[in-house]
Amino acid sequence: MLDSAAEDEALLDFWPQSSRLTTALGENRAEPRQYTLPGIKYEFQCESIPDQAMSNISRISNTTENLVILEALKNLIKDGHFEITLWKSSEVLTKRGHGMGTLGISRKISTFVYKFWSLRFQMMWAMKKYLEIADEIAPFEELDAPDLFYEYVKEAGRKGSMVPFAIRMIHAEILRMTPFPWKSIERIQRLEENIEKIINEMSSASNTKGFELWKRRQQAVLTLKLRTLHHLEEYANAVQVGRQMVENSKSNEEKAEILRGIVRIAMTVGDEKTLESALSETAPLSQKHLLLHKAYRAIFHGSFAHAIDYLQKAVDGGDTSPQVINTLAVCHLYNGAPSIGVQKLLETQGGVSETMKTNVISLSEVSYSAKDKAALLARIH
Repeated sequence: MLDSAAEDEALLDFWPQSSRLTTALGENRAEPRQYTLPGIKYEFQCESIPDQAMSNISRISNTTENLVILEALKNLIKDGHFEITLWKSSEVLTKRGHGMGTLGISRKISTFVYKFWSLRFQMMWAMKKYLEIADEIAPFEELDAPDLFYEYVKEAGRKGSMVPFAIRMIHAEILRMTPFPWKSIERIQRLEENIEKIINEMSSASNTKGFELWKRRQQAVLTLKLRTLHHLEEYANAVQVGRQMVENSKSNEEKAEILRGIVRIAMTVGDEKTLESALSETAPLSQKHLLLHKAYRAIFHGSFAHAIDYLQKAVDGGDTSPQVINTLAVCHLYNGAPSIGVQKLLETQGGVSETMKTNVISLSEVSYSAKDKAALLARIH
């Protein structure tokens, strides 16, 4: 009988066997062959290290316990030290035979090593190092090699894939950042197909816990698909995916958030029918965003002054979400007062997010002198 933690791990590892694995298992090799031979290609430095990070850095450097190191890396991420985490990931992987110059060299890869790779790719993504990800993830090919499966490496009777789901997501989306963005859709569709197989199997086995877990992962993949289609300017297909996500969701707030995404797509392409339909569906699901919905409708019809009135009422009523503040700032830009938009962004409680920083920079371009803009940028960085 599996304990709860082991059962959860088994559910997370679940993955359909690839055709390459089936072929390899039929070969009956005495020793498993190494197919996946990654190695880091980029070293990252860290300019400054705050005192609060020193404890976790010390734990990473002074122990060989994989679990302790993994926990310390996750702590650094929770504290927002992405640059430090990326820097230390190089050290961790190097000590495990994946350093510079090891690409293509055969060596045993443990489950923990894939978890370290996963954190590294996530930090690269967070820091927008897309070229570096594409280079370092290439040796993982299509994530279907036999040595990525427990059945092939015969590890303690486990089944499924050693590849963390986060790597699968990044592996699918990274092609969106290359000259071949449509290739991303091909990988996403393969992800969808495999997850559908897992969901069907969980359903047939009446495994409620596994079914719910993989339904959540399915929703995450659909989010990725919607984002990619939007990037490719396939707006009608993106709306269809959004509709599928609404049908799959059990949370009214999540449904409302997805519908607001559909509203933004409709505004982009000038699709009034889709806009009105999504807004009417959203209203009963999320009362607190009614003013935002009215603002969207006003924006669609080019009435930025009315949109500002609605959004300011929302702010005065306590809704200072990034979505409301960003929209208010952009409306001030189109209403001829970009400097007011900048101030609205800077007044945000909890600091200026990365998205808001982008808007601050854009708005300041048309409303600030070079000297004032430099001072403003120094303030938000």
